[in-house]
Amino acid sequence: MAKVRTALITGIFGQDGAYLARLLAGAGVRVIGQHRPGANADWRLGRLGIRESVSLVGLEFDDSASFESLLKSEQPDFIFHLAAHSDVGVSFDRPVETIRNNGLGAIHLLEAMRRTGSYAKLVNASSGAIFDSSTTGARDEASPLGASDPYAMSKLVAHLAVATYRMSYGLWASNAILFNHESELRGESFVTRKITLGIARCAARGGDPVALGNLDTVRDWSHAEDVVEAMWRMAQLDQPSDFVIASGVANTVRGFAEEAAAVAGFDLRWEGVGLDETGVDTRTGQVLVRIDPRFFRPSGRNEVVGNPAKARNKLAWDVNIPFQTLVQRMVEHDLEQVRQNPDS
Repeated sequence: MAKVRTALITGIFGQDGAYLARLLAGAGVRVIGQHRPGANADWRLGRLGIRESVSLVGLEFDDSASFESLLKSEQPDFIFHLAAHSDVGVSFDRPVETIRNNGLGAIHLLEAMRRTGSYAKLVNASSGAIFDSSTTGARDEASPLGASDPYAMSKLVAHLAVATYRMSYGLWASNAILFNHESELRGESFVTRKITLGIARCAARGGDPVALGNLDTVRDWSHAEDVVEAMWRMAQLDQPSDFVIASGVANTVRGFAEEAAAVAGFDLRWEGVGLDETGVDTRTGQVLVRIDPRFFRPSGRNEVVGNPAKARNKLAWDVNIPFQTLVQRMVEHDLEQVRQNPDS
């Protein structure tokens, strides 16, 4: 009988961790999920109906001895390193903590693999934020690297560490360079979920307008389900390699808000300019969106689009959930949530 393969997912309680755990469990892979000690946030696993399919381990990355012990005892075939502080806005307030968790956390994991002689295939969740923001055009694996904010710097440290351990120590280690990806399980602090939940509240009970920053910020949005599928395909390659995982399609925050409003039955029109600009429903005059200068970042990547040609060619991967469907699913989920929980 064939050996049951084992995967370790760090950051199991996050959006990507939950979707990846469901995918792997469905493929017959035994899943071990790492989370920070004391964390009680397994609601995403419960929402997807896989809580009982995952073995949970509370472990800090700077606890090297415990991490090495885990690798020795479980001997995972795959490691998906998803654990990170992923809120860019928070990274400006907590740069040292962000770099310690995201950058040094990855190095602790790589070092544990080296010290234990792990044969696991590691896929690290890198980020489209690692590219030089002064360049233009869609980013691919050869695009110049750089960092315009503390979050990007932390992810760049992890990205380069994976490449270094691959070259210097022969570890099977790859970077999945993930551009923005969202879902119904996205945290409410992220701009996409702020929009969909805020629009749902406006539709259900005439809630306050959604407060946003730069409406013309460009992003490349995919659904998290598609992204974790790409990471799983990467882990099944014979040789490690880095891949840009993105839709290749540019959309703005303004466009996201327009799409979300339409799903909720609104006809969004923009009025005013600058900080006085608002998004208004033409049918009722209800203000749905307003500008709040607090959400403008000190520095920013105004245009971030990926070129997934390598993933399409080498992984036979592409997005299955287009932008419009992504927004529709999120809004419909949040409309239902607001109906069931009026105080949410």
